[in-house]
Amino acid sequence: MAVVKGSVQHKLEIRQYRPGEQSRARLMVVAMVTVAAAAGFGLGWLGSLDSLDSASKERDQLRQALNESETTISDLAQKVGILEKGGEVDRQAANQVRETIKVLKSQVAGLEEEVAFYKGIMVPGDKPAGLQIGKVSIQPLAESRQYRYAVTMTQIAERRRFVSGSMTLNVVGKEGEAARIMMLSELDSNVPAAGARFRFRYFQELKGIITLPEGFEPLGVEVVLQSAGKKPQRVEQTIDWPKGAS
Repeated sequence: MAVVKGSVQHKLEIRQYRPGEQSRARLMVVAMVTVAAAAGFGLGWLGSLDSLDSASKERDQLRQALNESETTISDLAQKVGILEKGGEVDRQAANQVRETIKVLKSQVAGLEEEVAFYKGIMVPGDKPAGLQIGKVSIQPLAESRQYRYAVTMTQIAERRRFVSGSMTLNVVGKEGEAARIMMLSELDSNVPAAGARFRFRYFQELKGIITLPEGFEPLGVEVVLQSAGKKPQRVEQTIDWPKGAS
């Protein structure tokens, strides 16, 4: 082949054409984007809402994310059947898709719970009026003896005004043969002895990380909400320590 001095030389590269690779790549990108979006909702929606309009918008966004996740799961399930009929590379891709489906199903379960939570706020039904403890969550962390706690509070009322007060959380357990109750302020250095403060109209989540001392065996959790004002309320709830969280 003649080469003209000073001309630009382009390197010719020959690649094997594999029609399934682009489809698999697009499939995995769509799946991971959907997982990331759903996870974003799961991590970011809780806090404190001051208007019913905000609650409605959050609920609608969650429903949309839920529908999109369910559609993606259905599409991925069909793709698994197609990939399984291919070669080894396709079977590996099918296994990756299965793992993605598991993650998506977990996210869907969380989204369904959140949608139900919003429905309970907007349409309380037969729930009694006043301050409520919506949910108490204890989840173990990678660090030994550390746990993430979260307490969701709601208010049921015809005319919802701001409610404020304090939340105390006690971990009930034993040390050796002796019973022991540990206050939240002993386990979370960011919480004062008087408890964590709250102020909201519709709902609020208080969360943090607790560290249990060595030798202490947790058995349950006691949560107490005490509101301030002319008509103070005291709400209590006790749950067992989650199995597998010790």
